[in-house]
Amino acid sequence: MAAPWVCVNCYSTVQPKTRLKGSFRGEVTVWCIAVALWLLIQLIGTAVGLSVGMLAGAGFAAGAGLLATVVFLPALGYSMWRYTTFHRACPYCESATLVPDYTPRAKSIKPIQEQAAQASMAAYRGSSDHTRDQLDPGGRYA
Repeated sequence: MAAPWVCVNCYSTVQPKTRLKGSFRGEVTVWCIAVALWLLIQLIGTAVGLSVGMLAGAGFAAGAGLLATVVFLPALGYSMWRYTTFHRACPYCESATLVPDYTPRAKSIKPIQEQAAQASMAAYRGSSDHTRDQLDPGGRYA
């Protein structure tokens, strides 16, 4: 099993998850814009009423085909970048600020982790005592 990592953001000791950079929503948006631009180019070519064969001599068809292809390049580039870049992320807070457990920085976080754990336990004990005080002898809330 791999060595644990410490999240600098939430102070958890975790096994990191591998996450893709970028966002799925952003990728879908880029592809939708590319498809919309491609359809717009096709509609403009159809609305003009000129067939591709008639314009082949003028070079219009080659230009329109090139333009239609170029609108897909940013979407393709974003998708390629997204699926070829990864980062380690904390499974709890999704932060990418993880350090290996054996580093000096992780060791300096250990006292903070212990303080947070003690505060959490004190809050938990305090809330259960508070609930017990609100109950009458029959186990119902007063």
